[in-house]
Amino acid sequence: MPDKIAFIFKKGRKSRLSQNTSTGKFPSEFFYGYVQLKAQGHDVSIIDEFDLNLVNKSNKVVRAIDHLTYSYFGLHFKTILTLLSRKNLNTLNQFSTLVVTTNSLGFAFSFLKKFGFIKQNILFIGMGVCDLMNNSVRKKSLEWLLKSIRTLVISKSELDYLNNTFIKNDEIYYIPFGVDTNFWLPSKKDTTKESKYVLSIGNDLNRDYATLISSWEDFFPLLKIITSLPISSDKNNIEIISGDWRSQLLSDNEMLELIQNALFVVIPLKPTMQPAGQSVCLQSMACSKAVVISNIAGIWDKAELIDNKIIKLIPCNNIDFLSKTIQTFLANPKKVESMGKEARKIVEKNYYVETMAESILFFVEESIQHQNNVI
Repeated sequence: MPDKIAFIFKKGRKSRLSQNTSTGKFPSEFFYGYVQLKAQGHDVSIIDEFDLNLVNKSNKVVRAIDHLTYSYFGLHFKTILTLLSRKNLNTLNQFSTLVVTTNSLGFAFSFLKKFGFIKQNILFIGMGVCDLMNNSVRKKSLEWLLKSIRTLVISKSELDYLNNTFIKNDEIYYIPFGVDTNFWLPSKKDTTKESKYVLSIGNDLNRDYATLISSWEDFFPLLKIITSLPISSDKNNIEIISGDWRSQLLSDNEMLELIQNALFVVIPLKPTMQPAGQSVCLQSMACSKAVVISNIAGIWDKAELIDNKIIKLIPCNNIDFLSKTIQTFLANPKKVESMGKEARKIVEKNYYVETMAESILFFVEESIQHQNNVI
């Protein structure tokens, strides 16, 4: 059994975990396997930005340098500077493996590893790493840094891109992102006749709500959009609801009921290599809901997500195509119901949270074994 593992998260995970523990059943996918490994008896901990003082405001000089280092090299100077404090290094050095989430933290930790400030094994769960390589200097910088750690991506498309883009990096692997299929369940009652609305959910900047709103015809049923993004609509059959996972503007159970009671789910996206919309898509599929999603380069597994059988793929930024797809779905409820059932099957087969925990544990153990062999 590995010695000690720390999951490094942005702010909010610890507070959400304490809230969830007190309220009972909750979806565990955004802890990336921590909950499952803890339940199995592994020595795992959570360290978030508050623990590392990364949320403190910096002075103008540090902010200016931070802007330059990020623009050119993809690195946040403020994050690296803060992590280099003796207190933080002492905290981090208690663990044998650090599982680092989010790109900004991942590259900062890879910098510390590259220059010997951190000795531990580092697993970096990267999402949309390719999108950060938008200039040659940054691409070379990030490629150089990633060779010092093991990178785990949650999209096969991104893995292929990285393998074809980098000169040589044997430390980049795919792991499946999985959702909590014990929480995200189909409704026990038949909602096919009761459902009166279509649902869209998401807060990341890759959401293309402008196209979705423009595509929504007057004769369509109610469209509910749950987001914290600053969008608006004057259409009578569009309702915009504030929602955010960290702040729990809507509870997990409320989100579950909204998905369960929807006719189907639409996820409009801007072109990106990032697996945008992945969690909402899989949560909806787990609830046996058909999903319409933009066919971005970052779709995580195009071999498994078969168009018109498992999900419906549509071109990005195409108002007419999206509108016609909505009309087709509304006119064929049996087909929509069938897609939803097939979607649940594929999630149960490939995209449940236990598979992510197992994958992370495999790479943790392999990394420790490799390090022991080197020593």
